[in-house]
Amino acid sequence: MLRVATKWTERSLLTWTSVLGLLCPAVTTLALSAGAGCSLDAECVSGERRCTNGSVLEECTPHPSGIDVSRDSVSVGHHDRSPNTWELSATCGAGLCKTEPSKDSYGVSKQNAFCTLSPTPDPVCAGGLESACDGTTSVECHGGFEVAATSCASCVSGFSGCKGDLDDTCATTTDCATGLECSPGGRCQMACACPEGARCGTCDVAERETVGPSRGTPWVFVCAAGRCARKYD
Repeated sequence: MLRVATKWTERSLLTWTSVLGLLCPAVTTLALSAGAGCSLDAECVSGERRCTNGSVLEECTPHPSGIDVSRDSVSVGHHDRSPNTWELSATCGAGLCKTEPSKDSYGVSKQNAFCTLSPTPDPVCAGGLESACDGTTSVECHGGFEVAATSCASCVSGFSGCKGDLDDTCATTTDCATGLECSPGGRCQMACACPEGARCGTCDVAERETVGPSRGTPWVFVCAAGRCARKYD
């Protein structure tokens, strides 16, 4: 009976050795003692973001081992951490990566960062506004910074307050933002002289967006038949 129990114990220990080996890749031998254990605490929590050199946005992603012990699955001490690593998310530009305080769904503080269009706060974004008008330019804000700007013929504060922007409907050119013209098809368009199908900096003036995960992938504008067009593929 003692021999059977001993074999069962040995088999159980081997099973737990395999489990611990997966959770802690650095553990190559099993040390069973009162003080032995496996720490899953890591440098960052999945989904956290930070800035490097004020220009590069990095996001905390699951460890290359593929094991992601997150707050939703395992509680490790006060903070539920996972063996994650910081990975490049976006190159914002010199001075265009900003950090802000944030909390997760559990109310625990975490790092957050985002890209902006300007290195300094925009006065039109003061007071925590999410959208505002700067003359006839519709501005989207985050944390007091400008993160998107669209040229309009007229602007009223609010996400749908921009009229006459690129691809908006029109009857005459006066219905379109400065630099745009009303096409025969009744759409506000911008002329460009770049090679056919090439990305054109002229087009970016009409609609500017930051890069980074907080807004998704910005539109890419190319020159098509002498007009700025969004690239959909």
